[in-house]
Amino acid sequence: MTTQTYTAATEISADELAQMQRQLDGSPEQKAQRKGFQPAAIVSTREEITFRNGQVIEQSFVNKSAGERTAYANQPKPGMVNIGGVETSVAAAKAAGLLPAHWQEGQALPFADPAEARKETEAGTKEEQQKDADTTHAEHIAKLANEVLHGVVQVHGPGVAEGLLNEVADNGDADSILDHLPQGVTDTHVKQVMAGYIAQANDRLGAVGASVPMLEELLGDDDLRAARLATLRGDDSTMHEIGRKAVDVLARLPERDPTGFMEMLTDMPKAERECIRFDKNSRDWRVTIPGQPEMSFGAAVRLGLVRV
Repeated sequence: MTTQTYTAATEISADELAQMQRQLDGSPEQKAQRKGFQPAAIVSTREEITFRNGQVIEQSFVNKSAGERTAYANQPKPGMVNIGGVETSVAAAKAAGLLPAHWQEGQALPFADPAEARKETEAGTKEEQQKDADTTHAEHIAKLANEVLHGVVQVHGPGVAEGLLNEVADNGDADSILDHLPQGVTDTHVKQVMAGYIAQANDRLGAVGASVPMLEELLGDDDLRAARLATLRGDDSTMHEIGRKAVDVLARLPERDPTGFMEMLTDMPKAERECIRFDKNSRDWRVTIPGQPEMSFGAAVRLGLVRV
């Protein structure tokens, strides 16, 4: 509702009225400000103008509102995101490194600085590429082993391949079968099959912080034979049990086999050897690794920070 009050001392002409109107209108900026967006909470507007002798002598504007604050919501369209005041597509933001590759619509924007987004995206990409490379290598080894075994089965039957595998699993010596390989099977084929099974064993042992070299270094013939047979049969439970045993042996090595422990330290690379020291006060071997608190050798082994 707008109320206008005019107080005039004399009659005015049309030209004078037009001039007064221009004065009232003010500059374009002032007009835009008065005619611009008004919060919905305003319930009335009062404008009072007083002029004398063709001149405006007093002007006032009063807005009465309910006291509500005005807020603006900026909701990007589906598939779009607003970064630094610029609206762009999610795909383009990821491609430019402004968003990490794993970001999904609806999640909070994880970066205030686009440079940080690029760093995170590049780090994630490198990690994924390395992971893919490792997976591809393991898959390649397994594929070669499967192809060799499949060829032996096709030509000589399953019994021949199974007999050779069991022989190697029992004695742990692949060279023992080289003198009686079936026709068409070479020592290279044997090495490819062995590499495939070793890759499988390392994968299963890695779940408990162990590895094939750790087993070979710390366990006896009976445990190694059991591990080879478990790998051949796909027995994960037995592999995990043997792997945990190897981890326990390594963790207790300083007190159970001091001579063997010192030999192991001697064979370590210099950088790794310098992370391990003997504490005369606690009479304990301690491990200091950058980014980790100092801890006992046994604790570091059980956490997977020290491996063979």
